[in-house]
Formats: sequence, structure tokens, C-alpha cells
Amino acid sequence: MRTIGQTLKWLFVLVIAGGLAAGGYAYYVWTESDDILAQTLRNRLHEIAPDWHVDFKHIRFDMQGRIRIRDFSLKTADGQSPLLDVGEVVLTLDQERLADPQPPVKFVNWTKVRLHAVREADGQWNFQKLTPPKLDKNALPEFHIEHGTIFLEFRDGTATTSQAAADTVQIDNFHVRMIPRGSRQFLVKVSAKFPGSEGISTEGNWQVDDHTWNISGQVKNLILDGALSKLAARASPDCRSGLARLDSLLMQRLPAGNATAQGVAGGTRPVSSGLAGNPADDLADDPVSRLGFRASADIQFHVAQGGTSAEKEYSLSIHLLQGALATPPAPFPLTDLRGQIDIDNQQIRFRELTAQSGQVNFRIQQGRVFNHGDLRPADFDLKITGLPLDERLPGLLPEFIQKIYRDLQPGGEADLIARLEFDGRDHWSHDCDLFVRNGSASHKLFPYRIDQVQGTLKRRANLIDISMQGRAGLQKVVMNGKVRNPGPEAETRIVIETAGIPIDERLRNACPEKFRNVIDQLQAEGDLEGKVTLYRPAGIGQIVTIEVDQRVSDGSINCRHFPYALSGVSGRFHGSGETWVFEEFQGRHGPAE
Repeated sequence: MRTIGQTLKWLFVLVIAGGLAAGGYAYYVWTESDDILAQTLRNRLHEIAPDWHVDFKHIRFDMQGRIRIRDFSLKTADGQSPLLDVGEVVLTLDQERLADPQPPVKFVNWTKVRLHAVREADGQWNFQKLTPPKLDKNALPEFHIEHGTIFLEFRDGTATTSQAAADTVQIDNFHVRMIPRGSRQFLVKVSAKFPGSEGISTEGNWQVDDHTWNISGQVKNLILDGALSKLAARASPDCRSGLARLDSLLMQRLPAGNATAQGVAGGTRPVSSGLAGNPADDLADDPVSRLGFRASADIQFHVAQGGTSAEKEYSLSIHLLQGALATPPAPFPLTDLRGQIDIDNQQIRFRELTAQSGQVNFRIQQGRVFNHGDLRPADFDLKITGLPLDERLPGLLPEFIQKIYRDLQPGGEADLIARLEFDGRDHWSHDCDLFVRNGSASHKLFPYRIDQVQGTLKRRANLIDISMQGRAGLQKVVMNGKVRNPGPEAETRIVIETAGIPIDERLRNACPEKFRNVIDQLQAEGDLEGKVTLYRPAGIGQIVTIEVDQRVSDGSINCRHFPYALSGVSGRFHGSGETWVFEEFQGRHGPAE
């Protein structure tokens, strides 16, 4: 936006300079020949801008009070490269004052305009190297520019001719209306065909002497992709710093080579937004390209400045119509990306941002990224539905939860509602609710599969509440627990309650070898009812202990080394590790009890 604003500002200065020059030779228009008129115009332009390299091929005056100048041109400060070419300039004088020594110009019209704006390696634009014109503070006429073309070229110290061409943007169908609102103020209307869009239209006000201005406008169906972000980075220091922060975050999650390789292999090679050149290899270092981001959007914007020393105030509203994120840091490529993004001096806001990744739906109901100097604190309200509990998730989890996840070997799907907050430095915090549906689990240390799992995990500050239930065969299994201070030093207590679990081959195969040998030696059968408690005390490196408290019913035992069969066995056993207590056990052998 700053680039376009500077370009328009200097283009308007050139227009004004040309218009005011007419005031100095209007008398000669009425009284002398075209040759004298041409020389007078050159003299007047030299007075206004003595260092400018200005030329034109033909000038003439007609009886309707119009001066027509053909093939008007302005070179850059070195006098070599083209800066501005105008096919025809028409100056319309006040017919009622043609007899005045300096009749005022009422209307200026430029057609077939070509502006060549080049930003050099030092960050300066070629038009900024022109000495400012010496403009009189006269009343300003109305100005029109029709059928204009602007060439924006971005150069760096290492660019070759072909690279320079690749960083040239052509803006076509450039039209300007500058309508006086008082003697030194304009209502400005601009429209153009910007590459990768249906067009741009703007309207604003410019107070010439106070250097205050504002402009509002919209861009229809603009293509947002890596090519556009690279161009924005070349044109704007603010965009460069923002993309550098994004690049740093991505490098922590996804190396550039891997991301690019994944995108190309998956058929998601970045597509140019219509800007000249921009091969995918040239975009490899751009973080937006590495993300495989491409979207179409309608954009509305407002920019204002209250004076030369005042900070620009801006607001930008981006309505995403359709988009995709092919190679995000998380292994969930996104399609059907839609929503609203609002940007101003203080913050970036996200509203109703939605996307799909297969059956998974992502929604950011609201999110904010604040501009606090070098810090960018943020908060987001996130909802994910239909999230599969598969091998893609562990890499997104903290290290200590990764181990738990892999040990549990979960399946099914879940919905997540989360509030995420970032302090702007290095710390994320969150409150969330995880709703599991049609899940399953089978712990590596005790692979007794539980199906039809449903329930919730709720985190509030440093406490996680677990409430789950499922089925082992036809029998219900209930799990409740708490995790305090989640992390490497967490204290964890989980209680699993069962009823009517049969001592069968499935249970036998799930038991550790020590327990399995006991079952085999006893040739035990029956039903179990009770609970298993998993407890980990707070602190780094603590070991999880397993406490069992079960009651056997309708059991039978026939010890291999003492084949004395017992039936109707019941009783209670509890313990942990090497210590076990057996209580109230009884059974029958024939009539004996």
C-alpha cells in the first residue's frame, strides 16, 4: 500500500507541475504561434523543475481554449531511463479569461500514460531522486488520467536483467479523477486492473499543502499466494519483517526443504498470481509458498495520514472466498478455506475462519494477534470436529503426552474446543475440552482392547479432568482421573473400574508374563470386578505405580502342580508390585467347601 501511495503521490505532483506550467504561458497561447508556445512551456517547466529532463514533440492551441501537447516525456534523474511517457496532454483554459496575461487552467487530461517506477537496491524509488518542483500555491484545476499503465520494478544488488524483469508488475487500465474540493484540496478517484485480480477501485481526499490524505477502496477477487507475498516483501519493510517472523516459526516446525518437497510431490507446486515470471524455484525461500497457500479474496482497505510526520493509519479487511493450505506445519492439508481477516495498526483479527482436511473441520471462531512492539501476543478460540485419533497426532503433542498417546494406541475420532493464548515470547497456554467418540485404546503394557470409548478430557489452567467409559467385549469399563501441572513433573491419578470382566484367553494374552504364568499355573477362570489405579507422583523421572483391587466371582482353579479342582471360587485380592494380599477366598471341591 505504501508503494502504490508513493507512486500515486508523485504522479499527482507531476500532473500538478504540468498544469501549473500552463499558467505561465497562457498569455502566449492567445497571442503567439505554436513554436513560441512550445518554447514558453519549456522555459516555464525549467523554472518549476530545473533539473528535470522533460521533452515533448508537438504542441498546439485550438480556438476552444485547449492546448494539446503530444508525446510528453520525463526521464529519471540521470537523464537516461524513461520515467513518464504521456501520449497526449490536453489543458483546457478558462475561456472567459483567455485575454488575461495568465488565464487559469480549468481542466487537465492525460491519455496513454506510461509510468516506469523502479525501486533501486538502496530502497529509493527512481522518482524520489528527482528534485522537488517549485510549485506556486495557485488554485488547482481538475485532472483526469485515462488509459494509463504503471510498471513497478523491484531491483536488488544481485539481480540480473532477467531477474529484474521477473520482479516487474504491470498495472493496466489506470484511471484517475482528481476533482477540486476548494482551491488546494482534491477528491481523488482511482481505478485499475491489478494483476491477479478483477480490479482495484479507490476514493479519497488529498490536502495538498497540509500533506494530509486518506484513501479507501477495494480489490475484487485478488489471488493471494507466494508470488504476491514475495512482491509485498520487496515493496514493504513491514511485510518483510512480518514474513521473517512467520519464516522463523515455520523453520521450527517444518524445514524449508521438506515443506517444498512435500508440496511439489503432492502436486501443490505454488501457482503464480499472474505477476510476471516468479518460477516456483524462485519462491522456495518464501514462507507463504512453502506453506502451499493460495486463496482468492475480496479486500477492502482504508489508509490515512495526518501530515508528513504523522504515522499512517490503516485498516485492511480480507474476505477469503476460497483457499487452500497444501503444506502446513501440521499434517492436515487444508482446503475450502474461508473467513474474515481484519488488519490495522494495533492487531490482526480472525473471524469465522473455517477449513476442511478430509473429514476434519477446522474453525477459528475468533482470533487476535496484537502489535506490541517486538512482541506479538495472540489468542484464538479454536474448534476441531471429526479429528481422527491416528498416527498424525503425536507430532503435534508435547513430548510427555506423545509417550502416553503412543502407549495407549488410541483409535476413533474426537472433537476439540480450545482457547489458545500466546505470550508473544515463547509460551503457549490453553484451556480445552476434548470429546472422544467411538474410540478405542489398547495400552502397550496391558494390550486389553477397550472399544466404544466415549467421554471428555477437560483442561482448566494446570488441571486436566478425565471422564471416559467404554466396553471390553460386552462389559462396561469406566475411567476417571486427574492430571495436575501437566508436563514432565505432572502428578497423575487414573482409576479404571470394571465389572464382569472374564478371565479368558483375551485377558491372559494382555497380562504381563508374570501374571500370565500365574493364570496358567492355576488354570484360573471366572469374572473380575473392581478397579485399577495408576498413580504417578509429582516430579521429574517419577515411576507410574499400578494398584489393583479386584474381586473374583464364579471362578474355578485347577493348579497344574496340585490338580485339586476348585469351583465356585470367590474372593478379593489387592496389591502392587511384589506385594499382594488375598482375602475372603473360598471355593468348593465336590461337596467340600
